Amino acid sequence: ACEAEGRDYTAPPLGTPLARFYLAHSTYALGRDRWPVAADHLRAYLREVELAGPQRVLNMPNGWQGRAISDGERKASRFRNRACSDEARADAHAMLSLIAEQGGGAEAALEDARRAAELAQAGGVVEQRAAAAERLPPPPAAP
Repeated sequence: ACEAEGRDYTAPPLGTPLARFYLAHSTYALGRDRWPVAADHLRAYLREVELAGPQRVLNMPNGWQGRAISDGERKASRFRNRACSDEARADAHAMLSLIAEQGGGAEAALEDARRAAELAQAGGVVEQRAAAAERLPPPPAAP
């Protein structure tokens, strides 16, 4: 419909990035020995959504061209949209920072913690912003 009206439209990515996102969370929950695998899934997720870029929510009507649009289809559109959101990417970087900290200390976690804070500030929810800010180490003392 957007293309027919002359508007630019990029379809949301298929479920692969979001599947990787939740697979990483599930793998992380299996225990510390599985965290490197979770980190691999998170990095793959972040690469894929970076390539896809921001996605729009498709607000679908109840029907289109004589075809009924179900609540499930509308929910799926929003679910796919979440894959590229700042909130989801902040969550992925926060998890990567936790994994890095356990393996290499605060210094190893710093880059992902900073990125999580930036993304949470840009589009995350209030609770996520607060959690991301708490993960950042205090600034170094002045000499």
